[in-house]
Amino acid sequence: MNTMFIAIRGGAPQHIENSISRVLARYPRSQVWVFIVVPQSRFDAGSASLALPAPLRDKLVGNNAVQLTPLTVVLDLSASELVVGGITIHLPYLELAFYNWIVDNGRAIRWGKQLSDEAWNDFVRCYHKIRKMHYCNCKKICVNNTIDDRAHYLNKILSTLKKRISKSSLPPEVASLVCPQVTGEYAQKELTLLVEVEIRAAERQDVGLG
Repeated sequence: MNTMFIAIRGGAPQHIENSISRVLARYPRSQVWVFIVVPQSRFDAGSASLALPAPLRDKLVGNNAVQLTPLTVVLDLSASELVVGGITIHLPYLELAFYNWIVDNGRAIRWGKQLSDEAWNDFVRCYHKIRKMHYCNCKKICVNNTIDDRAHYLNKILSTLKKRISKSSLPPEVASLVCPQVTGEYAQKELTLLVEVEIRAAERQDVGLG
């Protein structure tokens, strides 16, 4: 039996039902794993199943056609890996630092020409600490770039990172959730993550932004 994946981050019951139904219609003999996007510590299979409309829940969950599981996302700084639901994506140090920067920030980051000096300096410090952790000779980043240079540089990293994640073996629905997202328009643009990410690193190293 093939296994298909769906990632659900809230949404109306009809949206959830449509998502699952589309997969089952296309792959009628598949088992469907539904990733519920909540932290592992707060996941409860019983509560998650209640997010499904009753007829669909009785039909699918009752006969184990649908498996509910939390979507766990781990950024392993020591191994330079992003691990999503057990699937590992190796990240070059620059992309690793970029993803770590977003997670450590803990909130949406003003993007483009609205990027603050503080946010940029945090990114640079994070990258240099990743370099130190891995004893690599990667090129240093100049702090005193213009705002246009900074925006262009970070956009290139974001584009490469999103391509790497989308080309991984993750299901498209899951890949789109773990990719950093730019929302808003013009002066309202922000960079954010839609999922909670656990950061792991060797105990002897501290790669936070502090």
